[in-house]
Amino acid sequence: DADALIPSAREGPRLLRAMPKCTVETLLGASHAALQEEGVDLTAILRRNGFLPRRQSDPLPLTRDQTFTPPTPAVLENGFKSLAFLRAVVSPVFFSTRSDGQVVPGLGAVPLNGPVLLVGNHQTFAPDLGLLIQEFIQERNVLVRGLAHPAVLLVGAGTAGATMGVLPNEA
Repeated sequence: DADALIPSAREGPRLLRAMPKCTVETLLGASHAALQEEGVDLTAILRRNGFLPRRQSDPLPLTRDQTFTPPTPAVLENGFKSLAFLRAVVSPVFFSTRSDGQVVPGLGAVPLNGPVLLVGNHQTFAPDLGLLIQEFIQERNVLVRGLAHPAVLLVGAGTAGATMGVLPNEA
């Protein structure tokens, strides 16, 4: 963003409008020769944006659905940032129920094998959906998919919902 030679700070958003499926990552304080600057790690940038093959030490993918490409770590980070205010306001707490009926803190008792139906009790624009998706990703490394009224994607879940796989319910 500190490029004195090329207007990179304006060029990134312009390219994003021209190519909506592209990703723009701004390297704060970097010039147009960013790869020659100290502290810029091209491998980390490529990995964060999903351009490098998985390593054996990488966490398991967020889904077993081979037809679905999960969001990259950078995209998830942006989605999580968009939920930060809501998380601070509502301070969500998650519980799950083990097969013996005992309620435990967190999502550890939610089975990861086979289908699971999660039902939320929410009012007006389903603010819990993005937080639930984020919690599953962070605690269980699983991307759950939510159904939502199309208006929720425009108003409630916004960027975070679309980023993390919320599907509009065409009811």
